[in-house]
Amino acid sequence: MAASDSISVPLTITASGAATITGVFQAKDDDELLINLDYSSLQVSVGPQTVQLNYNLLTQESSSRLEALRPGALRLATQQIQQSATNVFSDLTEIEDIKIDNDLMSCEIGHKDLTFRRQQP
Repeated sequence: MAASDSISVPLTITASGAATITGVFQAKDDDELLINLDYSSLQVSVGPQTVQLNYNLLTQESSSRLEALRPGALRLATQQIQQSATNVFSDLTEIEDIKIDNDLMSCEIGHKDLTFRRQQP
């Protein structure tokens, strides 16, 4: 191995994004729905401004040289979020124990109790 005077340091990439998917549901009984998602409709968006590259884990310091890595980091973040979303959505086949109270919906998905709040348009 060739000698190098550079120091290797870990690089952290943080980003946030959103995944959306469409599908249809069918009533199974009075408080359960069967879900059929259309995976061809899966869309992932990651804002380029949310991608952060840091090389100093203690101070979260970045270098201007890291800017050249941003496009690749954006692609990587998008791929990772898409894979994670696919994993989550693939488990979503049924919603059970649905209860609606005004703008709140409580239910069970995959043996986890969840509560959703209606968003106003």
